[in-house]
Amino acid sequence: MTTAEDIDSNYIIELYLAAIGDSRLYRNYAIPCIDNLRRKKVKGIFDAATGPDIFVHGYLDTAQDYYKLNTGFRQQLNKKEKRLFAEMIFDYYREQIYKQ
Repeated sequence: MTTAEDIDSNYIIELYLAAIGDSRLYRNYAIPCIDNLRRKKVKGIFDAATGPDIFVHGYLDTAQDYYKLNTGFRQQLNKKEKRLFAEMIFDYYREQIYKQ
């Protein structure tokens, strides 16, 4: 269970907004991830519990770089924060992933 002290929610929300607002990131990273998850769903090997993990690396690095440009620092995320960030991104693209 996560507690308020474990997660800096304002930072996560700022990273999330930076990530979903980046059209280059959407074209170069999100679309291939969504296609990959769709193929897994069709094959029957899609696991909704690990689905968000595919978004962590590319999105997190890009969002943190964006945040650093605008604030001057780059904060490292702990495991719980990374998982929350990945779940937020996954939820944002959920409709596209499950679309037939």
